[in-house]
Amino acid sequence: MILVTGGTGLVGSHLLLDLAKSGQNVRAIYRTESKLFEVKKVFSYYIPDKEATFLFDSIEWVQADILDIPSLNEAFQNIKYVYHCAAIVSFDATNAKKT
Repeated sequence: MILVTGGTGLVGSHLLLDLAKSGQNVRAIYRTESKLFEVKKVFSYYIPDKEATFLFDSIEWVQADILDIPSLNEAFQNIKYVYHCAAIVSFDATNAKKT
């Protein structure tokens, strides 16, 4: 199984679409439910809504935070490959110390 961190971000959501389209067994990390809607929206930019929903539903979603190691225990169970797409992206100078 493949794990994608940052699956609800720009890079992660596009990677998930490609992995799901190719029939890969995929698990992805998300932090908040509201971000999942954005992934469905990205999918629907490229494929019809019905197929986008099917592919989105084929992904095993795990709520976790990469900064909270114990929350990652479930996410990493039976994982063979990891695509690390999680990152802080900001144009606000006050966030510079977070990176």
